[in-house]
Amino acid sequence: FLGYCPHAPESRAVLERFLRYTIPRIRDLRALHSICLSNEPILTNVQSCPLARANWHAWLQRRHGTLEKLNEAWQTQYTSLDEIPLPPPVFRPSPIVYDFVRYNQEEHAAWHRFMADIIHELAPQIPVHAQMMICAVFGPETHGPWSIAPELFAPFCEINGNDAWRVWLGDAGEWATAWQQEIMGYELQRCAREAPVFNSEDHIIADRNISWQPPEYIYNVYWQGAVHGRGASSAWVWERSNDLVSDFTGSILHRPECVEAAGRCTLDLNRLAEQVTALQKVKPQVALIYALSGFVWDPGYPEAMAAVYRAGVFGGYKVGFVSERQLEAWSGGGRPAEYLSDLKVIICPGLRHLSASAQEGLAKFAAAGGKVFAWPGLPEADEYDRPLAVLSTPAASLQAQDEAELVEALRAAVAGCGVPLPVKLTGPDDKLLYGVEYFAAPFEGGWVINVSNYRSAAVSAKLFVDGREVAQATELISGRPLRGTLQVPSLQPLLIFVR
Repeated sequence: FLGYCPHAPESRAVLERFLRYTIPRIRDLRALHSICLSNEPILTNVQSCPLARANWHAWLQRRHGTLEKLNEAWQTQYTSLDEIPLPPPVFRPSPIVYDFVRYNQEEHAAWHRFMADIIHELAPQIPVHAQMMICAVFGPETHGPWSIAPELFAPFCEINGNDAWRVWLGDAGEWATAWQQEIMGYELQRCAREAPVFNSEDHIIADRNISWQPPEYIYNVYWQGAVHGRGASSAWVWERSNDLVSDFTGSILHRPECVEAAGRCTLDLNRLAEQVTALQKVKPQVALIYALSGFVWDPGYPEAMAAVYRAGVFGGYKVGFVSERQLEAWSGGGRPAEYLSDLKVIICPGLRHLSASAQEGLAKFAAAGGKVFAWPGLPEADEYDRPLAVLSTPAASLQAQDEAELVEALRAAVAGCGVPLPVKLTGPDDKLLYGVEYFAAPFEGGWVINVSNYRSAAVSAKLFVDGREVAQATELISGRPLRGTLQVPSLQPLLIFVR
């Protein structure tokens, strides 16, 4: 949506003048919730920009120090920085792509920080956020990691802002909803900064979709988002249109049952705010590595990351993320973010490459008592594809042939590390349920447990606390008592209290 060059001093001068005129006139309005710095921000086509080229070359000078060291890292033979081009926005396994994407992420975040700093100077009480397309950051996408790194926005954004989406997949296939990228996105941002999530363009129904959408799906979107830290949402879109080519066609406002579900979920979240807050405050003890190295070099990394995340949450863990940059900071003596302060286990999901500095941070985590696992294998090279002689971090590979086995293997491995997980949900056969996310929080002398079945069919389940099957509990959303085997319907969350 940028119609100008963000590198140009002229555009920055106009933005600063606009902000210094506008912010004093709105900062005391009681209706002002926050300020969104950008809408769906990306920074891609910069090949013809001389300012970007100069900034890129200056960044390379700072990173490598000398051209000789750059050539050694990249295995190239440049005779001048001026020879190094601005690569086109296409992920490909190359040292220049790795370095350029890191530079571009930093440049894009710095542009946002320039605006945030002016706003904070004029109105320090007003929180800011950026509406990044968070579902796009889990693969080598140009509208994702090419210019977006959530951990770089964390220092100056008081709210974890995003534009996330979900869709209902119907009731004929295995999955009822494509839930994962949205939920992963919220947790990724919270691991960078423990702050509320604001999905300020919440795509709950695809544009121009005129098929029926079940109200249970809408309820699930809003409930599960809140459980994973979302504090505010702006539905895309609260508008109607009978023009079949309009983006507004088929929106929630055409669907009374869905509007009612959204309102009912909001009332339930307010009524049960203490229990939901307890769930939000649970800190991940297990985290996956989120690494640019993987997006550049390892084609299997995005799907492996998604598979291990599913295995973790279906095994009863709240799963977080630790970024390559965060690991690099740990190598230099940095400390984990507050939300990651209870972290016990880090998993390398499909990563064959990881920056040398991040590997040092991982080794420090292990030396301090943390456990490291990998699936299906361990990193073998650094961010420039230089092979590792010996992995400096003691680690073990999870042994699993498919995702159902991975759920069992991950839970067994983490439990073997002495990480307590007193609540367990299984099927009637005592095996962990694939497709049902759950996790628990201590609450008023007992446990509050959130359960969400993302599959199309209902399942039967048994609930265990401290190794004993629960005979009696209360489902708090409906207020009904639970006895014996649980029935977990598709998409209808259960909030269970066990004393």
